[in-house]
Amino acid sequence: MPQKAPRIVILGGGTGSFTLLQGLKSLTPNLTAVVSMSDDGGSTGVLRDEYGVLPPGDILHIRGQVVPVTLYQHTLVAEDGDRFYYGEHLIDSDIALSKNATLRLEPETQLNPLAHDALCAADLIVIAPGSLYTSLIPILAVTGMRETLARSKARLVSVANLVNKPGQTDGWHVVDYVQQLERYIGTDRITDVLYNTEPISPTLLLRYAKEGELPVDTERTRFAEIAANFHGARLVSKELSARVDGDVLHRTLIRHDATRVADELKKLFAVEY
Repeated sequence: MPQKAPRIVILGGGTGSFTLLQGLKSLTPNLTAVVSMSDDGGSTGVLRDEYGVLPPGDILHIRGQVVPVTLYQHTLVAEDGDRFYYGEHLIDSDIALSKNATLRLEPETQLNPLAHDALCAADLIVIAPGSLYTSLIPILAVTGMRETLARSKARLVSVANLVNKPGQTDGWHVVDYVQQLERYIGTDRITDVLYNTEPISPTLLLRYAKEGELPVDTERTRFAEIAANFHGARLVSKELSARVDGDVLHRTLIRHDATRVADELKKLFAVEY
């Protein structure tokens, strides 16, 4: 008897989610991307301010079933000691945040019922690679997300970033990312971490080192600090992403290989394909 197609939910936004969706579409048609709705920069910010609409930026760059994490307008706020930063666009700039920084949504926003239902029905939930403070935590900080993930019986996999963000995650280890994510969803909730073991080309490393972007540390001795299972694999794409004309945002050209990531997730999910 054929196995039922697994139900997979991806938490994230932008190129990280898009990469996973592209890789996993051959495994199952039951793919849902739950995306952040905190983007307030550029033309998106104008739309929000003048017309009261939710930001479409991440949704217009993702294929598959896309569900906003919340249906309510809000502002992303970062509190770091006695400093406060308001708005995703500002937080995603060159401001420095410590590991003690706390992010929240103002006003407090409830989890979209459609996102709740997708998460509850999921066989596998994947936190995509992406900006920790502006793509990932804004999703996890939505009211009701922590409780929903606690009730879910699905494995929760974090696909680790390849490089750190200058000024915000300088010198971070993959464990540091997991610990930050679990501040919002509960300790030991992440069951598996998929991280890269493939060296990045010296040419790209030199280019990004000048801008402060260095590979995420994956030294194995720190893995024992958290309960998650760690799975290393060669995940760097051999193809460089081209910059899009008119795109004023800084985007790294070091990308995950969609097929390789999907293959590793399939192994974790133990599905015959």
